[in-house]
Amino acid sequence: MEYALLALKGPTNIENKVRELQRTLYRQGGLVSALSLPVMIPLCFAAPGAVPAKPGELRDSLRRSVGREAPYLTSSSVAESDGFLFWDLAPRQELQRLQRSCQKVFAPEAAQQGAQQPDLFPVARGFFLCSLQGRSPATMPSLTVPEPLLFPAKAAILLHLRPLGVEPGTTEPDQDASATEDRQWWNSLFWEKLDEIPLRKLRSAD
Repeated sequence: MEYALLALKGPTNIENKVRELQRTLYRQGGLVSALSLPVMIPLCFAAPGAVPAKPGELRDSLRRSVGREAPYLTSSSVAESDGFLFWDLAPRQELQRLQRSCQKVFAPEAAQQGAQQPDLFPVARGFFLCSLQGRSPATMPSLTVPEPLLFPAKAAILLHLRPLGVEPGTTEPDQDASATEDRQWWNSLFWEKLDEIPLRKLRSAD
């Protein structure tokens, strides 16, 4: 199973703080998934077949989905969602608006009828930190999160993802849990950036 993923990038200083949190989760919690993807704010999954093959058309589609102006976002706390950790961002409504816009451009059928395949993880929440890899949030390392930070998104990116191991939500018979975890997508993930467009900081946040 393959995926296209639309996401936002933050300024370098903010992304460095996200990577510090992920390194803590990896070093102290053994969470390989924390380092499996680039630092990003996931917005929308789509089928790779919905991605235009021509670079010019792809860039036009990206621009139509996210616009030109950089949304201003404020960091919040680290929270769990469906077995994944995120550094939540506000306003959530802005991320959800961008999610709907991306779905209309890259996944119109999913926007109307529901996703055609299960997403790897939730979207439109904030910075992806990691999968809990089947563990309880209470067992996670203690994370020192900075005070709320206001920042404009820097760019929109489109990634191609191809998990090489066990698909999300599946198991194989006669295998114990630890062996199944070894084959989960975060341990064997191919990804590449298909395109990136900058977002303009046209206004000051109120």
